[in-house]
Amino acid sequence: MEIFENPLLQLFISSVIIFLVLWQILSRYFFKTMFQLLELREARTTGDEKRALLLKKDTQKIMEFIENEVKTAKLLGIKGRNEITTVAKAEAEKIIEAARLEASQELENARKQILILKERARQELLLEAKKLADETYLRLLNEHVSHTIIH
Repeated sequence: MEIFENPLLQLFISSVIIFLVLWQILSRYFFKTMFQLLELREARTTGDEKRALLLKKDTQKIMEFIENEVKTAKLLGIKGRNEITTVAKAEAEKIIEAARLEASQELENARKQILILKERARQELLLEAKKLADETYLRLLNEHVSHTIIH
């Protein structure tokens, strides 16, 4: 029983109990919510990546279609339609270049958007972590001060 009469030991034990209670409360009400928000952000980022992949696949299909059209135009040229073939090649190259430019711009925009979303999520997470650390520190400091004042 003499062990519990030591004020330092009493302070240590009460601090541990307060910490454990605070940790349980934060785990249930704050950490769980934060993890759900992080999962939601990850799902959004993954969704953006999937859309970018779909855009890339669509672009590839368009490229394949255009390349098939160019091959057809070449066959017509081989059959003696040099003038039509020349016009078709020029037209196809313009379409291919426009499609490449559009696809690369869309892909670049999608990548930029993903980076912005990732950075935004990272900044929000850092801000939330700092707020949590500050709140925890202040609560522990208040608990310690009020506990010290009482004893």
